Amino acid sequence: GIPSHSTTSAEKSNVVLYCESLASEPRAATLLLNSPLATLFARLLHTSPSAALRLRIASVLAALLRHATLLDRGIVLETLLPALLAAQTDRAVPVRSPLRAASRPGSSPARVCI
Repeated sequence: GIPSHSTTSAEKSNVVLYCESLASEPRAATLLLNSPLATLFARLLHTSPSAALRLRIASVLAALLRHATLLDRGIVLETLLPALLAAQTDRAVPVRSPLRAASRPGSSPARVCI
């Protein structure tokens, strides 16, 4: 199921790892980033007390962004961009690294729907 407040950090990490395993497939990356999972990942990236889980989420978001081909404008502007910008100030340096890699020019072929 979808991680909630009652699931353990290990269960959330397993879901994130599964999504990361799908991230290199452009169609799967596009579907995942345009689904409610993107909102969930953005929220967990900001609220999770576990630096390890935040690192996993940052890594999967970076991989999804690299491989997605089409992104919903609303999800990008209202959910992903604010979460990714806020994560850049995360004290855990490893959490910031995958996000910087995903934001490099030319790292993602994705187009944003207007």
